[in-house]
Amino acid sequence: MSTYGINIWGDNNFFIEDGKVKINHANKPAIIDMVQKVRNEGFKGPLVLRLPHLAQKQIDTLYSKFDNSIKEYNYKGTFNAVFPLKVNQYPNFLFPMLENSAAYNYGLEAGSKAELFIAMAYNNDNAPITVNGFKDKEMIHLGFIAKEMGHNITLTIEGLNELNTIVEVKNETSLPC
Repeated sequence: MSTYGINIWGDNNFFIEDGKVKINHANKPAIIDMVQKVRNEGFKGPLVLRLPHLAQKQIDTLYSKFDNSIKEYNYKGTFNAVFPLKVNQYPNFLFPMLENSAAYNYGLEAGSKAELFIAMAYNNDNAPITVNGFKDKEMIHLGFIAKEMGHNITLTIEGLNELNTIVEVKNETSLPC
């Protein structure tokens, strides 16, 4: 029987038992059994299986690796990470991820106005918000509003045009930088 390289890519999150791929968590369910149960309940079409414990494990690993490197190289700064909202904005993923990562001060990255509104509404207190991508005057003004509201916000400047627009918006508004 082939293991499909699960020992290489599975990171001990999955294993094969009795010919079935199982999730190495809690009661160790078989993926095929979960799919069959959902199908028997009448659901058709594509399925998305969410494994929140894996997202938590990845966040823990990310911060652990950076913490080890900070200590090893006597780095004097801090590590701040942000989750790019373009990857997954669904509340049933985002809310548990934010709750489980609050201790790390894990923030959000927004690449659109809609994503920036989500970040402003749901980001953990004092966690960073990074704004990437195209930034028009409205987006930059919204960034200033977020800062005024107390958010830890960074507008990533991707060119001199954006810098000029940021200065222009600053000069047009009474909001602080």
